[in-house]
Amino acid sequence: MFTTSQPFQLYPNQILIFFEQMKKLVKQIFKIVLVTMLLAAAAFGGLLWTGIIWRSPAYYTVASQQEFVVPIMNMQAYDSLGNHPRPYIYQINAGKGSVYVLGIEHTKDIKKSAD
Repeated sequence: MFTTSQPFQLYPNQILIFFEQMKKLVKQIFKIVLVTMLLAAAAFGGLLWTGIIWRSPAYYTVASQQEFVVPIMNMQAYDSLGNHPRPYIYQINAGKGSVYVLGIEHTKDIKKSAD
């Protein structure tokens, strides 16, 4: 065990030296954090400016409007059909393309959705 006859004492100049060293350390840490944040902000700004992130979607313009031989039915016409089997799936081929149509049971009524 370490013993001494005199109590440990800090002299005023030692306290000043300690606080000066702490002040320098805090300044260095602040500079490092500041530079890191500025670099991160510059990188993020560069990514935004070049369009790598948050790129706007392409705008859709209609070249010509189509009139259907049989128009799309409204809800009154659909409701008058009665029930039909669900789910259903069918494929429509037209020209170079095709589409699969999937019909499933759906509702906005909360009471029916629990069934």
